[in-house]
Amino acid sequence: TTGSSYYFNIRIINNAGLVTGTTSSDGVLIETSSAPIVISVTDNGIWQRNNHVLYAAWASTIPAGATIQNYEYAVGTGPSRTQITTVIDWTTNNVIVHSTWGYVTISTYPSTGSLLNLTNSQVYFIGIRAKSSVGIYSDIKYSNGTTIDITTPVVIVSLISNYTSTGVITFNWQEADDTPSGILSYDVQITTMIDGTGIVKSDNVTGNRYTYHTGNSGTIYYVRTRARDVAGNIGDYSGYS
Repeated sequence: TTGSSYYFNIRIINNAGLVTGTTSSDGVLIETSSAPIVISVTDNGIWQRNNHVLYAAWASTIPAGATIQNYEYAVGTGPSRTQITTVIDWTTNNVIVHSTWGYVTISTYPSTGSLLNLTNSQVYFIGIRAKSSVGIYSDIKYSNGTTIDITTPVVIVSLISNYTSTGVITFNWQEADDTPSGILSYDVQITTMIDGTGIVKSDNVTGNRYTYHTGNSGTIYYVRTRARDVAGNIGDYSGYS
């Protein structure tokens, strides 16, 4: 019966009819031949700013009468059997195993021990498979893929300031260029001193235009900005206008 353990019990009877005590074997557990199933794999998300580490966590189901021997992972540039081993072949290195789930932090190439060095703008997928204690593998479950973005966005031109006589000052700048994730927003700082002291306004905007509504007559205002991209990279501030 699946899920049951069976034991051999041995005793010896001699010609005089004397009987020894009974010795039992360690037992044999009958396990199911059904494969485990990895039902989900979670990675670091769509974008990642670190090109020296990957992470995955997963959940699985186990057929009645079976146990998990280990989980294996592979890393590749696509979610297919041929692509999933292009970066790291199947391994159990650093895998933390629990009965129906596990996780791994990948910071080295297991075959060499060298530091992981991922390519900017490349999408990486992590494949997970479970192995039962009788050697049956699950199908491969793939993560959704994480794109590496280590590009710092830059505001590439000086700010252009347009002044009016109403106390309303509009600042414009050319949109920053950033790949692969793209620009998310800009941090803006307005000051009355060219050295950056005397900040009167700090804000965050999604476009390349900012209007300051409370300018004082006779006061010179300076502005600088920096860009943030979707992956979370933050550029340096531009010079003050």
